[in-house]
Order: sequence, then C-alpha cells, then structure tokens
Amino acid sequence: MKKIVPFSKDIVFNTDVSMINSISLEHTLKLNKNNNIEGEFIISGDYKDNNLINSEPFIYNLPFNIELDSKYKTDNIKIEIDDFNYDLINKNTLVININVLLNDIEEIEVLEDNDNIETLREIEDVPS
Repeated sequence: MKKIVPFSKDIVFNTDVSMINSISLEHTLKLNKNNNIEGEFIISGDYKDNNLINSEPFIYNLPFNIELDSKYKTDNIKIEIDDFNYDLINKNTLVININVLLNDIEEIEVLEDNDNIETLREIEDVPS
C-alpha cells in the first residue's frame, strides 16, 4: 500500500526576493524504531534580490516528524519524495509544498473471530 503525507512550510527571507534562480530539495528522512519518520528537508538554491543584479544563495533545514499508527507494519517501508513545488507569494515569503510517499506500508487488520488471528491486508490508497 502507498500513503502520501503532505508537508507545507513558509520560508521567510530577510530581504526582498524578485525571483528564484534555482532551488533543490534533499532529505534525511528515515524510520526509527518507535515507528516515527523523522529527519529534515534541506531546501537550497539562489535568488535575485530586488535590484536584479546580485544572486544570493540560501539554505534552509526544515524538520519533519510524523508518528505512524500502530496499525501499520513498516518492515519494508520505502520513504520517497512524490512531489515538490514552491511559490513566491510575496516579496520575501517562499511557500514550500512536499508530498512524502510511504511505499510498501502494510495495514494490520484484526479479524473479529474467536481465535483473534491477525492478518495483513494490502490496500491501495494512492494510484500507481
């Protein structure tokens, strides 16, 4: 099964920005033993200031942490970035939108019978 976890963050620059020249996304996301996915997104690039002459570099580390419900079995989970986009909404604010894809996550279903047998069920939440 696949799950999408959306993440959005406003990055406020100290100076006015006229345009983003380049931008990249890296991440350090990983599953820890407590069924939490944690790490950070590293957003870097450069931008033109208002005078359009100078290019200035930028780098922001954005923490990310989600706790997965105990109904999920995460032995084979793969953590990937499904989508990344951004928008400069005013002269100094950059909105970052990231969709984190959790692939090969399994939902544990408890059957309502006398033996209380647990079985795994694959459910496709996100089209491939």
